[in-house]
Amino acid sequence: MLPYQNDNKNQIQMPNSRKEMENIWELVASYRPMDRDGLINSIANHLEFSQCKNRHTAVDFDIYRSLSLSIRDRLVEFSVKQEKRQSGELAMILKNFRNWNMTQV
Repeated sequence: MLPYQNDNKNQIQMPNSRKEMENIWELVASYRPMDRDGLINSIANHLEFSQCKNRHTAVDFDIYRSLSLSIRDRLVEFSVKQEKRQSGELAMILKNFRNWNMTQV
């Protein structure tokens, strides 16, 4: 048991197995909604958690910054998704090339 783990069920523990880690990755893999409400929720979350602002302390620039962070989140998500798709396509091309190369010898 690692020092930061505790047997108490009320405390957060690090994942102990590959299966527990896969469950975490499944939660991360869910994409942010691209609709109006999803963007508004993302802006509100960035205001509160990224900038430690509330409706009494936030100014227009804080809202603008939260909007830009929300858009950046979606761009990063899209980029990772594209990279994953392209790496799968590249693996398929290389596999086909190896198969083609072996049949030509």
